[in-house]
Amino acid sequence: MQRGLLLFAIAGLTLAQGVRFLRWQKLQPIIASLKASGEKLPEFTNASEWDTWIYARDLQIRSQAEQGVEDSISALILFGNSFTNLPRLANTGEAVDAAGGLSIAARERIDGFIQALDERDDDRFRTVLDFLQRRRVTEEELRPFLGGIIRRLALDQAPEERIHENTTSALLLVDFAFEEALRALKAKGETPARIRRIAVIGAGLDFAGSPDHFDFHPPQSLTPYAVQETVARLNLAQGSEPQVTVFELGSFALSHIRTTTAKARAGVGYNLQLPRRKQEGWNAAAVSYWNHFGEAIATSGVALPVPSAWHDIETRSVTVKPQFAARVYAEEMDVVTQNAEPLPGQGFDLIIALHHSSDHDHIEQALALASVSQMLNSGGVFLADADMAKVVPQELNFLGAQHVAFQDHGEGHNIAMYRKK
Repeated sequence: MQRGLLLFAIAGLTLAQGVRFLRWQKLQPIIASLKASGEKLPEFTNASEWDTWIYARDLQIRSQAEQGVEDSISALILFGNSFTNLPRLANTGEAVDAAGGLSIAARERIDGFIQALDERDDDRFRTVLDFLQRRRVTEEELRPFLGGIIRRLALDQAPEERIHENTTSALLLVDFAFEEALRALKAKGETPARIRRIAVIGAGLDFAGSPDHFDFHPPQSLTPYAVQETVARLNLAQGSEPQVTVFELGSFALSHIRTTTAKARAGVGYNLQLPRRKQEGWNAAAVSYWNHFGEAIATSGVALPVPSAWHDIETRSVTVKPQFAARVYAEEMDVVTQNAEPLPGQGFDLIIALHHSSDHDHIEQALALASVSQMLNSGGVFLADADMAKVVPQELNFLGAQHVAFQDHGEGHNIAMYRKK
């Protein structure tokens, strides 16, 4: 965030379309609970001191999100096979040599990527060009800039460490877990009778590929549409009624979802490619979810051909109907430091969050839950791909954490479940 925008936020407290920074007056209970739990917080004596702290925290989180975009570009360069025939790197460690400089293989793939930027005109490369223009990277600076972000990633990350993978297969498994958790809550009578408004925090975008996955299909987001499928399948919504608001910091995901929604309002459906690797060993329930995905909100699509090197992939395709894709809205918001304060009764009936728990400390987790609790309607449900937070706002009941296995030997996702009183 530029300094001018920060000063605007401090002066006015309100950002676009109702998104606001968390307010000191409303957070007294959660701050007291954090201190009682032993968390080390600054001593805030007034709202002004709180504002200074929360804006600084927001800048830090946004910087991390921007670095995540850089990592997506780096992953595309190192592992992508959609723009070059050069061998993919096995891991990020292969991007640097023993002295910490760029390896020959990484330099060759950077050259291939720059050539593709000049020659290709598709969503993936237009998105990268928009990012480079926003960062004011000139043609002369391009090669050193790309080399710099790749070298940072390689040196910051152990070779065996995995990049957070927003691949379609990984997102499908999370969405499968969300559906199973919501199904269990419905069976217990813990869900709203009718879900009209849904929020997705951190939608995820399959953009770049990874050492174990692929980028033969265009970038795509899954969860905003999967949650529509879920509430329709569970008879918790009527037709295409639910409105889905995506709260996201990643510029690639924001741009992609907004473009998809605009096309849907012009009558164009949203095509999704659904590849999965057989060797990943999904159990029967996860495979069934994959087989039936789209039956409630989509029509059959045309599956793209899979590169011959990926002989263990099976794939299918669906096209989300325009009336469903048009009901998805994207809003830039940092849920740790901001929320969208609704009018009474105009909040969300269901909020779900794709969450890497290692990304946030206990303070940030508690603030995010406080933000979520303010956005939920009474009786609304919050599901997070994470374990239970250490400190929970008094307005939320913790309903337990359900482990949803997607492999026969038990590997799966833990879904933390909350309900607003």
